[in-house]
Amino acid sequence: MEGIESESLRCLVQDCLAKHMYTSATFYADLLVSRTAYEPGDVYLLAQVRRTLCGCIQVVWLASHLSSIIIELLPLHAAAMPCRPIS
Repeated sequence: MEGIESESLRCLVQDCLAKHMYTSATFYADLLVSRTAYEPGDVYLLAQVRRTLCGCIQVVWLASHLSSIIIELLPLHAAAMPCRPIS
C-alpha cells in the first residue's frame, strides 16, 4: 500500500512541476521524503523542486529589481530627448 501511495505522490510532484505549481510541488515532495524515510531518489526530487522554486524566485526578484532601475532612469531619458514639433 505504501509503494502505491509513494508512487502517486511522485506523479503528483511531477504534475505540479509541469504545471509550474512550485509551492505545491515542494509540499508534496517534502511529504514524500518524510513518508519514504529519506529514500535517495525522493530526496533528489525534493532538491530539484527546491532548486526550481529558488530559480523562479530569483527571476522574479531580478525582474522587479530591473523594473525599478528602469523606472528610475526613465525621467532622465525623457529629459535627454529633444522636443520635436508636432506636424
